[in-house]
Amino acid sequence: VNAGVGALLFSLVLDPQAYQEQPYPRSWLGALVSLVLLELVGDFFLYWGHRVQHSNKWLWDNCHSVHH
Repeated sequence: VNAGVGALLFSLVLDPQAYQEQPYPRSWLGALVSLVLLELVGDFFLYWGHRVQHSNKWLWDNCHSVHH
């Protein structure tokens, strides 16, 4: 779970007062749609960022090879 999803879940479940004060979706359907979109957009950028680190020699040699 990425940080954005964790913050949303915290706001909805553990701190319901924050849900009333923040501009979160006002329905569970809206929250679900936001969650799905957040995951799709986040995964898109994580995938391409990871792919660039594999294809760029400098990034691979100086940063990403440690990951592997």
